[in-house]
Amino acid sequence: MGFMDDLKAVSGVEPCKVGRWLETIDDLYRAEVLQACEEGFPSKTIWRVIVNREGQVFSDSVFLRHRKGECGCEL
Repeated sequence: MGFMDDLKAVSGVEPCKVGRWLETIDDLYRAEVLQACEEGFPSKTIWRVIVNREGQVFSDSVFLRHRKGECGCEL
């Protein structure tokens, strides 16, 4: 077990809602989502609308924290 595994175990940090959603979607769709993230498109509000349409309910701030790497996904 490495340091990051120890850190996660101690802190109880898990992926955020966006990270958990990404784990559930089709590989091809996930690749497209990640490519869009890297290119900085679309805005967090558009992300929320698209994902909410799929039955997930996330706020704009969840997407913003995920994009900035300020969520549990980065650990």
